[in-house]
Amino acid sequence: MKLKNSFILILISCFTTISVFGQNEIESFVFDKKTDRPIAYVVVGFVDKNIRIITNEQGSFNLKYDQEDKNNNSVVRFSTDGYKTLQIKVLELLKTIKKENKIYLIAKVSNQEKIVVSQESRVKLEGIIHGKVLTNLGPLERATINIKNTFIEEQTDSLGEFSLNVKKGDILRVNYLGMKEKEILISDLHDLKIELTSGSEVLEEVVLKGEIKKEEELIDLGLGGKKSFDAIGTSNISMTEKDIGPQYQYFRDLLMGKFAGVRVGLFDNNEMPEVWLPGRVNATMKPIPAIYDIDGRIYGSGRGVYAPYVDPQNIKSITILKSLAATNKYGSIAFGGVVVIKTKTFSNEETPEPKKSAMVKDNLYSEVIPLLIDVEKKPNYIKNLEKAGSYQEALNIYEKQKTITEPLGVAFYLDVSEYFMRWDADFSLSVLSKIQKIGKNNIKALKTLAFRYEEVNKLQKAKSIYERIAVLNSTDAQSYRDLAHIYTLTNNFSEAMNLYKKMLSNSIKDIDFTGLQRPIANEVMHMLALYKSKVDFKDLPSDYFPVNFKLDVRIVFEWNDPFAEFDLQFVNPQKKYFGWSHTKYNNEDRLLDEIKNGYYTKEFTIDGESNGEWIINIQSFNDEDLLNPIYLKYTIFKNYGLANETKSVKLVKLYQQKQKVTLNKFIY
Repeated sequence: MKLKNSFILILISCFTTISVFGQNEIESFVFDKKTDRPIAYVVVGFVDKNIRIITNEQGSFNLKYDQEDKNNNSVVRFSTDGYKTLQIKVLELLKTIKKENKIYLIAKVSNQEKIVVSQESRVKLEGIIHGKVLTNLGPLERATINIKNTFIEEQTDSLGEFSLNVKKGDILRVNYLGMKEKEILISDLHDLKIELTSGSEVLEEVVLKGEIKKEEELIDLGLGGKKSFDAIGTSNISMTEKDIGPQYQYFRDLLMGKFAGVRVGLFDNNEMPEVWLPGRVNATMKPIPAIYDIDGRIYGSGRGVYAPYVDPQNIKSITILKSLAATNKYGSIAFGGVVVIKTKTFSNEETPEPKKSAMVKDNLYSEVIPLLIDVEKKPNYIKNLEKAGSYQEALNIYEKQKTITEPLGVAFYLDVSEYFMRWDADFSLSVLSKIQKIGKNNIKALKTLAFRYEEVNKLQKAKSIYERIAVLNSTDAQSYRDLAHIYTLTNNFSEAMNLYKKMLSNSIKDIDFTGLQRPIANEVMHMLALYKSKVDFKDLPSDYFPVNFKLDVRIVFEWNDPFAEFDLQFVNPQKKYFGWSHTKYNNEDRLLDEIKNGYYTKEFTIDGESNGEWIINIQSFNDEDLLNPIYLKYTIFKNYGLANETKSVKLVKLYQQKQKVTLNKFIY
């Protein structure tokens, strides 16, 4: 056994690391109890955290824990196919491996060999329940399992499995995007098999209709070749004009986050960006860019030979060819893949009339929408506090409320903290800190707290929370971006740049940052525009050094729950609007990609538009949960990247906005 003081480290390069959270570390091995041979691919982790590690071929693992885990005697889980899952408290684990630096797992036995579990072993398992979440398609990864009316929460692993500390009478809530939430009453500790079903009859109907092929749709593969979707296979991916809404003003936006693993470079208005497909590298492991086939004309992808720019609204179809068989017709120049674009102009087809809709009338905005501030609901505990005539009277009311208010959750402490800001800022922050105490291992609650700290400009406190989230949830891309962003805001420029470089190159192991490439790229260029002398930028591509970088308006939306569903609407000074939907019904591919890779951010920019008033509307589609509700943070930057830049940060109770409301109005 080897125990040592260390830190959880986010890898920045072979020689540079950032310490995020003080930790202790256990290095040990997992062996088969009967054969005394090492077991590879055992999943090891705390049952109340989202951090998981896997043993290597020698059965070795390296588990990090903090003092809080030791004080609480947290439970560690060892699980793999073919073996009984082992649950062991951390203090017992330390004693076990101190005697012999091995953990033993017992192989599962046949029904004939099963024996009655002894009373002693049942005592060890007391409070621990195991389960598996499935759909009709198989195990469901990243489903959320929550003990109702608590902050105890877990996500399923890649096998759809989970473990939780429970007691008889607890109710488990099991949820996943687009699925009907299921509640399960705990009456014993038997293993659970939980099957979720679709939460929308409309979606089920669409799927069923999709199975009937009235006429096979052919995709143009370039150079005169056409194939059906089925014939193309999974190595090639496509989108058509019906997928290209009016919100797509730049070609780069079409690819970002739409095609898994595809990276897109920067560009100007006269040239198409470089595109890199996963796995396409030369002998020196340098990525090889894809070529373009635009209406049958072939363009290379090296510097100085960019393809001419194509307006997204003039695109009939885009197909990305990744398989070698599909690219053989282009020869060796296509080893990096092919981006096949067919334009409406070349197809000699008139642009179809927009589909009529009760919501869309030639994109002309004519609705009368109330302002959020005018319709925001005040809970009774705030109404009672507002009756106080003095600070002491307010304190007395608050102390009484803590004994009678249910639930004492995130919404309560956030609202009360905001109220007390008028009386005493320090006390207000002490109330806010209660969220960290009740939700110490709950990422959703901690993210809400970090959002609020940013809103009130307590950036060091926000930094501490984001570092805690990174420890709890090191598998989410958002955790790294949030760290880099808060490091920039707290003047830790070197640490921020080191993280940004890794994210831009998509080189942090097992983390895919494709869905965050656009906001990350803008934040890097922003840092170089304002703090270039404070960071090491020598190994950054020249694309990130545009002349006079700035954005007139940059709007960033972030939310605390991967299952949040809402619609945004933007109205320009000419009363023309476009919408962006974050719902499974309208944007399923993106939402599923967010859940898979762990990112919850969307950026919009307004640059070079006509002057006047802009309007942002929002509508939410989630049910309320006052214990730990859904919040959205939005940040509006003006003159982004210039010395006179301004910033406004607001936290929104997304769970209350079931009615469409105006979030913000601003003059551009």
